[in-house]
Amino acid sequence: MRPRLLATLVLLIVGVHHAGAQAQSRSGLWLEAGGGTGTIRIGCASCLEPIALYGNSAYIRVGGTISRKVLLGVETFTLTDRTFALSDGDSSVVVKNTMFAPVALWYPWAGGTYVKFGVGVASTDIRTPPREDTPAIVTNGIGSGLTFGAGFDIPLSRRFALTVNGGLYYSALGDVGVNGTLIDDVITTMYNVNFAITIR
Repeated sequence: MRPRLLATLVLLIVGVHHAGAQAQSRSGLWLEAGGGTGTIRIGCASCLEPIALYGNSAYIRVGGTISRKVLLGVETFTLTDRTFALSDGDSSVVVKNTMFAPVALWYPWAGGTYVKFGVGVASTDIRTPPREDTPAIVTNGIGSGLTFGAGFDIPLSRRFALTVNGGLYYSALGDVGVNGTLIDDVITTMYNVNFAITIR
């Protein structure tokens, strides 16, 4: 009974999704906003190995519709790690990674699956609070970035959908100064998974 029940539920979900996907409209202006979790790897020319950090991600995309298969817009994405440690027992350093990019979403099939790509501007901020013997440190690196990803719209109505997506953000920040020391050729790579509410 259980295999039959499971198969029935799967067929029901697929059928409902198929009907919703066929009915969902993609036209005019659209908006997608969500958040999730991700990881960032920070490497440089003189680093022995990349530093891996984990944090919370958030993004907003807005744009217009070229056709049912192609959407163009702009995206701002942020991944923040509030527990990065410069030393043992230290968890007061905030690392914030941001990218702003024009993006294209392409729906290659009839359903709600899309792929995303874009090119933009990226930045990384490292902030430490002031201490008794040292002032607050704010370090910023700005450079170019690429983003790739894929997502899936689960229609709730003709205009609203729940979207599940994942992506990669690659940033070349160049030379970044940290506490008086210049770090050469800093490169960050962010991976993330998000859930969003979408108006198509």
